Amino acid sequence: MDELVAFLRAAVDADAQMDDGVRGYCDDSAHPTNGRWAAEIEAKRQRIDLLAEEWRYADQDVTGDWVSYAIRDLTEQLLKLEAQLFADRPGFKGEWRLT
Repeated sequence: MDELVAFLRAAVDADAQMDDGVRGYCDDSAHPTNGRWAAEIEAKRQRIDLLAEEWRYADQDVTGDWVSYAIRDLTEQLLKLEAQLFADRPGFKGEWRLT
């Protein structure tokens, strides 16, 4: 999962850089790239961080109860879901596709 999380963070960072380039061409303060896009980038970052933290916590749980396994599996699927947005990017692995 660490590799997937690193891939997601890099992809979101690339999108953020693209946003910086787009803003230079648009002076319209009402244009969606001037606020919403930045908020979406930040929300993606927060989701990835939250899911990565929950996955690590559940993966380290030594009690072996079914709740920890369920949380780990759910967070793994949610991280993979985030990755589907970037399936066309270099570095995306087939094992990250949703099954």
